[in-house]
Amino acid sequence: MEWALQAGIFSRLSDDPDLAALGVTIHDASPQIEAGDTAAEFPRIEIGYQDAREWDTRSENGLDVILRIHTFSASGSMKEAREIQSRIYALLHRQHGALAIDPAYSLTLLRRDGSDLVQETDRIFHGVCEFRALIETL
Repeated sequence: MEWALQAGIFSRLSDDPDLAALGVTIHDASPQIEAGDTAAEFPRIEIGYQDAREWDTRSENGLDVILRIHTFSASGSMKEAREIQSRIYALLHRQHGALAIDPAYSLTLLRRDGSDLVQETDRIFHGVCEFRALIETL
């Protein structure tokens, strides 16, 4: 179930022309980049850590998932990072019906619970959008 959710989110973000216009690349794991490597891709989104808890009923198996989506901008300003976070919100928050996932599963909730943005270096901003999802087998 976790992979079905991650694949659906990856697809939704990857297929978005607005994120593409911002030059955003989408990853399911951070590229292996040496510290200080100028080849680092910016801006980028990483679909990160998932914390999945059982959400079963007597007749169905399900998961209650907390998913963190990381954003990275090297623009030197919060503007680009906030634009990316806003677009993620528009694409995912309460858009569970628009997400294409494996037909063996049903996504009944997808909601952003919060977001954060911190400055890591003089020019790099790292944001985290935290989403909650409820997914069950059909």
